[in-house]
Amino acid sequence: MKKWMAILLTLACLIPVSACAAGWGGYEYTVDQVKQKEGRVKLRARASQKADVLGQYFPGTPLEVISFSGDWARVRIGDREGYMMREFILHDTEWAGPGEEGEWGQLIAAEEDGKQPLYQKPDKDSRVLLRFGYFDNCLVLGTVGDEWLHVRLYHKESQQGTYYGYISSSCIRKPDPYDEAIINTGKANETVNFRAEPSTDGKILGKYFSGVQAYLLYDDHVAEDGWQKVRIGNEVGYIMDRYLDSILAEDPPFRPAMTEIRGESIPVYTDATGKEKQQSLICYDPYQVLGIFGKYYQVKVPGLFGEADRYGFISTADVKNKITRCASTQAVTNRETPLYWGTRESGLTEKRILPKGTKVQIFSAARYPGEGEDEYIYPEAEYLFIGVEFSTGGGIEAYAPIECIDYDEALEYPEIMTLG
Repeated sequence: MKKWMAILLTLACLIPVSACAAGWGGYEYTVDQVKQKEGRVKLRARASQKADVLGQYFPGTPLEVISFSGDWARVRIGDREGYMMREFILHDTEWAGPGEEGEWGQLIAAEEDGKQPLYQKPDKDSRVLLRFGYFDNCLVLGTVGDEWLHVRLYHKESQQGTYYGYISSSCIRKPDPYDEAIINTGKANETVNFRAEPSTDGKILGKYFSGVQAYLLYDDHVAEDGWQKVRIGNEVGYIMDRYLDSILAEDPPFRPAMTEIRGESIPVYTDATGKEKQQSLICYDPYQVLGIFGKYYQVKVPGLFGEADRYGFISTADVKNKITRCASTQAVTNRETPLYWGTRESGLTEKRILPKGTKVQIFSAARYPGEGEDEYIYPEAEYLFIGVEFSTGGGIEAYAPIECIDYDEALEYPEIMTLG
C-alpha cells in the first residue's frame, strides 16, 4: 500500500501546476515585489537569464504557472507564455501588495473616432480585439520593448468584458499623481533636450521650453536611471528627470513660450518636415510655442468652447519676432509698490501698498491697466498684472508698475541655452 501511495504522490508532482484553483484575480500566483532597479520581472523565451526578454511585468500581475523546473517556472500571462525565475513568483495568498494587477494606465491619444485599437499581439498587423476609449479601465501588466504595453482591459460595452492584449506605449500615460509633469530648467532662457533614447548620447529630436507640460509614459528602460519617457503633443522621447516637476507643484515657475505670426495666415504641419499640412493659423489666433525642432517650432493651439487642444509645427520663417515668455513666480517687489485698478478712461484707483521683497505671481503685462494685456512680458509694458497671497490668508490681484517688480530679464527676449 505504501508503495502505491508513493507512486501516486510522484505522479501528482509531475502534473503541471495550473490556475484551476480559485485564487485572487482568477489565478493562483502573482509577480512578486522586485528589489532590482527595473522594478519589474522579466519574462524570457527560455529558462535562462541569457534568453530573449519577451516582456517585463509589474508586481501584483496575476499569472498562471504551467510548471516549475528548478529555479524557473513556465508561466502564462493572458495569452503570453514564457519563463520567469521562481524567486519572483508568489502564491496569491502570500501577496501583500496593492489589491490590483500591475499599474493603472489612462488613454491619452485616440484616433479620429476617439478610440484606440487593442491588438491580439504586439504587432499592428495582428487582429484587433476591440477599440476602446478614454473611460475604459486599463491595467498595464508589463512592457514589451519600448513600443508596446501588455494590458488587461475591462470593456463595459463588450459581452466578454475583460480582455488581454497589446497597445502602443505612446498612447497610455502613468496614473495620478505621476501622469503629467512640467518642464523646468530653472531659467527662462534655457531649453532642455528631447532625445530619442534615455542617454546623453541619444539623438536630439528637439528642444523644449520651461513651462511645457508633458505626459509621463511607461517604457522598457531601467527605472530610476535619471530619464523619463514623455509625450508632448504627438512627439514621444526622453527628458532628464531633473528637468521635470510634478504637475501638483504649486505655482509652476514658467509658462510656455509665445510669439506672433508673420502675415495674416500661416500653415501648420503634422511634423517637423513641413510635408503634410493639417491646418492654418490666422492672425490673433492664440497659440503657444512648446519647442524648437530645427527650422520648425512645435506649437499648441488651445481648444475653444470644449474642443481638444491641437498640436502641430510652424516654420520659424513664419514667425514675426523673437519668442517671449513670462514667469508666473520667481518675482518680488524691489521697493514699496502701489497696486492699481482701473482704466485710462476711468482713472486708476490705488488699492494697496506692497512692502519691498513681497513675492508676487505675474499673470500678464500691459502698456496701461486694462489695455492691451498680454500674457507675456514685453519691453514696452509699463504695468504687470500680478497676484499676491498673504501669510495671514487671502490674496489680491491688481496692476503694479513694471519697474517695481524684479524678474529675470531673460523673460522678455532670451538668448536660448539648451540643457540635457
